[in-house]
Amino acid sequence: MIEAYNKSKLCNVLFARELADRTAGTGVTSNSLHPGIVTTSILDRVPYTLAGFILRNLSSFIIKDAVCGAQTTNHLAVSEEVEGVSGRYFADCKETTASELARRKDLATGLWEASVKAVGLKENEIYY
Repeated sequence: MIEAYNKSKLCNVLFARELADRTAGTGVTSNSLHPGIVTTSILDRVPYTLAGFILRNLSSFIIKDAVCGAQTTNHLAVSEEVEGVSGRYFADCKETTASELARRKDLATGLWEASVKAVGLKENEIYY
């Protein structure tokens, strides 16, 4: 389950970057972010292994509550500091570097093309 979660987060970053590239110059901005490790029900699914035990017991030191976890999302939505910024990756309200995989243009373009195909869009139905 954690592997699927990680892949879905990678896809979020790739898709946001590709959207930023495709909408450049239109006034549309698209960024991605890492909210940190936030208290959610996903921890309920962490197996009772040594790693799970450690994660649960360290959670009060490293895991953010929902309010703290939402700060970077809020920052990107309303801060004048990032007005016009697009195609970037943020954590703790600051621009940072995404993983090597998340920076691969070929993966971003491939994900975009697979998404267009999966939802059945034709080229003349894509507006940006």
